Amino acid sequence: MSGGWKEVAKQIQSLIDKHREFDKQALRLSGVEEDESGTSMILDDLVQLVDDAKIENENDKKEKKLEEKKAEAAGQIIRDEAMKTCKKRKSDTNDETRGNPNLALIELMMAEYMSDMEFRQKKMDIKALVGRKPA
Repeated sequence: MSGGWKEVAKQIQSLIDKHREFDKQALRLSGVEEDESGTSMILDDLVQLVDDAKIENENDKKEKKLEEKKAEAAGQIIRDEAMKTCKKRKSDTNDETRGNPNLALIELMMAEYMSDMEFRQKKMDIKALVGRKPA
């Protein structure tokens, strides 16, 4: 925000604060709401808009944090699964294929292919999860 707009924002906030204080005092003095002038009604609307914008901004921040947590959790799942398949692949090739190097290569290629397919499936599942809006 440039200097001019900051000053305008400060003046509007000051006007809103004064109006809120005036409303509190008027309610305390009379005990009931009085007829309002046009200016007072406009200020009431402005106060309501500012309050609504603050609430919406807070809700947007909460929603963004939730989305970030979901993405982080999904990333952790992918890392965990990748480590599991890597360990599984390593132990499978060591146990069964010590005698035949060609068989070891084929087994390794097959394990890599299966790992890639599992990764792609999990990635698609995560995209579907992240794409949905929370209820």
